[in-house]
Amino acid sequence: HQPQPQPQPQQSNRENTKPQVYHFESIFHIFLLDLHLEIYHEKQKYLRCGIHSLNNLFQTPEFFNHQYLDSIVRQFDQRPVNNDYGERWLGDYDLRILIEAIKRQGYSVRQINVYNGEPLQNLPWDSYFGLLLNINGAHWFTIKYLNGFYYNLDSTFRKPSQIGKKDALIDYLIYLIQKFKDVYIFAVFL
Repeated sequence: HQPQPQPQPQQSNRENTKPQVYHFESIFHIFLLDLHLEIYHEKQKYLRCGIHSLNNLFQTPEFFNHQYLDSIVRQFDQRPVNNDYGERWLGDYDLRILIEAIKRQGYSVRQINVYNGEPLQNLPWDSYFGLLLNINGAHWFTIKYLNGFYYNLDSTFRKPSQIGKKDALIDYLIYLIQKFKDVYIFAVFL
């Protein structure tokens, strides 16, 4: 057998050097930009805003439930009522329980210390999985970046409330800090 001569590549100008895949990738990218996922928003029941804020944070129905958080409470304190971590079955879970539940999913939590002058404008908002907020030590809710916008997923709201882009988020957080006596902001990240 004699080797067959290989065809020589044709000379082409720069305009024809783009691979065909480039066009497909552009179409695929445009498709992804138009794709909007449904936002999961769990509503308030009992004193379980902590559970609802976690499920809204992870965008999964009933991923966390009172049995799971109660089991974490029991690891910290065996008393069924009047403990420092949460009222079993009813909810009203302490920050330590919510943080422990988040950590068990492989995430970290860091408090954003707004009262000691930590500037909100300089934080890496795009790197956070979401925000867990507490108002006056009484109510937990989540803010999460979804479909290109930040949303307040407060379980007492009828539906998710669109906040907007990063600048609108910062303005909204400043508004909350000015309106309420105590606002605690926790960044959740990998």
